[in-house]
Amino acid sequence: MATYSNITSATTTTLYAKPTEAGEGLLIPKALYISNNHTADCSITLYIDDGTVQYYIVTRLIIPTGTAVEIHNISFDEEICDLKLTTNSSTTDITVKYIYD
Repeated sequence: MATYSNITSATTTTLYAKPTEAGEGLLIPKALYISNNHTADCSITLYIDDGTVQYYIVTRLIIPTGTAVEIHNISFDEEICDLKLTTNSSTTDITVKYIYD
């Protein structure tokens, strides 16, 4: 199963939000496919945020125009952490494909 989202500005997007109530049962992506659809390179930072500390998976990764990156085996304590993606270009146009088990 997969879902998609599109990001078109320099922003931080929460890809997975920790549950607000016990047993909410949200799906955690096991892999991400991030493609750059714009005519310029874009920079991304992917990290896990526990509300106090950020744990970086990739920092300022440049994705050239017309290419993509796949990130597999994403694992974290989903009860206390969020998974976030920051884009650092005002001309961003990326698609994020969330891949679940």
